[in-house]
Amino acid sequence: PTCFEEAVSSPKWKEAMDTEIRFLCDCNVWDPKLVVLPEGQTAVGSKWVYKIKTGVDGSQQCIARLVAQEKSVVDYDETFSPAILLESLRTLIALSVQRGMNLHQIHVTTAVLSGELEGDV
Repeated sequence: PTCFEEAVSSPKWKEAMDTEIRFLCDCNVWDPKLVVLPEGQTAVGSKWVYKIKTGVDGSQQCIARLVAQEKSVVDYDETFSPAILLESLRTLIALSVQRGMNLHQIHVTTAVLSGELEGDV
């Protein structure tokens, strides 16, 4: 989808967005309550990023991510960037073959990095 209105009208994309919201609430990363901002403060915007992930078997999965929208950031595709460098993966595979080890692949649905923030956001 190219916009929120298009995505929300499709059952598969609506389900993907609902899954993302549930995850964010379950992890206490996002709270859907409306709050009154202190005077002089502005809210951080958000943007939906959509991607279709194709599995090894050719199956397709709709993935929606709600990301913080910063005015200086234009390219939100990095949200789906790989978590490992290709060279590192090749090294791990080569070492496992040399040592006769088995490799297993897992799919991480969503990962959240969090830390203590100092000051106002």
